[in-house]
Amino acid sequence: MADTSSVSAVLGFAGLESPGTYTYQAFNLGLSVTYNHRPAVAVPNSPSPPNGGSFHQLGYEFAAISSDADGDPLQYNFKVATDAGMTNLIAVSGWQSGDTYTYTYIFPTGYWNTTLYWNADVFDGYAETAANYVWSFKPAPPVRG
Repeated sequence: MADTSSVSAVLGFAGLESPGTYTYQAFNLGLSVTYNHRPAVAVPNSPSPPNGGSFHQLGYEFAAISSDADGDPLQYNFKVATDAGMTNLIAVSGWQSGDTYTYTYIFPTGYWNTTLYWNADVFDGYAETAANYVWSFKPAPPVRG
């Protein structure tokens, strides 16, 4: 809800007038406030692995999408961890530009058949919005044909 009330401020100046003699000068002062809306939370987007999915492939594509009320260009930072608290990170994309960014990571064999977790933060050049979700998936060895 916006505050539509009017607020006034008084500003005084001291001059070099003689005692009992005062000079008045009008001043026009203005205040400009610029506000930036944080970007919306980035949500997983296709072709990301479905939550809880297990896949037989070498590389996984993680995609997220968000929006910004101010129309600022967005950047995404994809993270993959071995724990749902996202503290033991094994892959971090770094900030990547674009409305939707796909980050591909090829998991070493030591992570096959292990539940991993991922999310993505979003940044609009002014403010970062941390992910409020964690998705899981299980990489599996590729099937040889």
